[in-house]
Amino acid sequence: LPSIQGSFKIYPLPEDPTSSLPPAQFRQLPPSEPQVCTVRLYVVRALNLQPKDRNGLCDAYIKLSLGKVTVDDREGYVPNTLNPVFGRMYQLSAIIPLNKDLKVSVYDYDLVSQDEKIGETVIDLENRFLSRFGARCG
Repeated sequence: LPSIQGSFKIYPLPEDPTSSLPPAQFRQLPPSEPQVCTVRLYVVRALNLQPKDRNGLCDAYIKLSLGKVTVDDREGYVPNTLNPVFGRMYQLSAIIPLNKDLKVSVYDYDLVSQDEKIGETVIDLENRFLSRFGARCG
């Protein structure tokens, strides 16, 4: 289902059409046209990952998806740990609100079999863009 984000305020208009109108409520609205943004994602570390290997550990790496763009950092996997320190920065371009959902996934690297997904989260970039905290919110 599509979602709609918005704000509204209902206030009475004066009976006399010549009198002044109530003060405008929405003076600082963001632009309504699509915004081209640079998205920087800093992945510092992961904690207490689910073990996926026979040795009770995993070889974690990051996979990002934003719109039709996918970044697969399989070569940057961190071997044999449940608490990997990635220390990586990824930079993508986004047109908000057209591609607003950034999917961040953690996979277990396997040399012989297919890589397994450990977990994922989706970050709503439009919500961050329109937040009163701006791009600084965590």
